[in-house]
Order: sequence, then structure tokens, then C-alpha cells
Amino acid sequence: MFAAKVLLKDAERKRQQLLAQSMVNTNFRAHREGEFFYIPLKKKMQGCVEHTFEEKMEKNMLEKELDTLLSSKEKEMLPRSQEIVGDIMILEIPDELKKKEKKIAEIFLRANKSIRTVVKKKDVHGGTFRTRTVEVLATDSKCRCRTCLNLRKITVHRESGCQLKVHIEKMYFSARLAHERLRIAEQVKKKERVLVMFSGCSPYVC
Repeated sequence: MFAAKVLLKDAERKRQQLLAQSMVNTNFRAHREGEFFYIPLKKKMQGCVEHTFEEKMEKNMLEKELDTLLSSKEKEMLPRSQEIVGDIMILEIPDELKKKEKKIAEIFLRANKSIRTVVKKKDVHGGTFRTRTVEVLATDSKCRCRTCLNLRKITVHRESGCQLKVHIEKMYFSARLAHERLRIAEQVKKKERVLVMFSGCSPYVC
């Protein structure tokens, strides 16, 4: 099928551009090969290449399992999209579904091969450092001791060709700001000196 072939450092920016143009075929999984990143396309466009992709099966599996667990009304309570930082998925579970939250998390964990831990927000960002607390609901680790569960809150998030080590409770970080971070970083000129205050895991620095 048709694909956009881009350098890793340009992958996130190109993906966001193609999503805005409704050109990305979301039924297939984008992936990396060497120093290049391949994005599946809905149709042929200038500069595209032929490439083979793995078809996504997770969404169908997710919907079927959620249908088994939740009523139509309960499904509507779940947010349409979930934030993913590295291999951690951050769920927003409404109070009405608290009794089923662990089963919901286990379904999301099984349905997403790239996810190793599912947590829920316990509060919104707050305090001096704009941090938040989360609770581990599901993980692929067999050990459930406090130390191991705390380690599951640490991950390596990949963005715009950079790898960022994040402890999701100890620093402010939102994966949803990736495009905005890249847009700002691209405004920096050669030999220009920039002060990055309160940088957290240093995405702008990287």
C-alpha cells in the first residue's frame, strides 16, 4: 500500500500534518525501519512509496470486550481518546464506573500491544510543579508490590526523534503537546541562545 517515508526526526511533524489532511490510514500500524518512519496513507500522494504494514486488530478487540463489560450508556461515559506516555496509558475513569475500572484497564492493556501499564488519574495537575498522582490499575508485571508499581510509573517516551525518560507523577508532561513543542522548537535559530525554565524531562532541550 502507499506510505509516506520520512526521517525519524521529522516523523511526528509529518504525521500531524497528514492527520490534519485526513490522509493517514488508521487501520494500519505506522512503524520504523532504520532511520526512516513509514506512515500508512489512504491514497496515493506526491512523493509516497509502496510499503507493507501490519493491520491493526486492537480496536475491534477493544470494542468487543468493552461491549461485553459495559452497557451502551456506560461506554459513552468513557473518553473517546486516552493519553499515552511511552508504554503507559492514562485513563480517565468516571466515578460511575469505579467498580469496573480494573476490568476496563485490563481490557485496554490486552488490546494494546505497545502498552505495559494502565493507570488512572487520581487528580488534575496541581501544586508548584504542576504534578499529578495516578493509580496503577493494570500492568503486565506479575509483582504487585509498592516498589514495582512505582517503577511502572517510569517510562521512556519517544517524540520527534528524541527519547525522554518520564516519571509521570514527579514531573509535568503531556504527550498531547508534541506538535506544539515541535512547532516552538523549530523557531529556534542557529547560534541563538535559549533559556528553558522549568523544563521537566527537557523535551525542548532535547
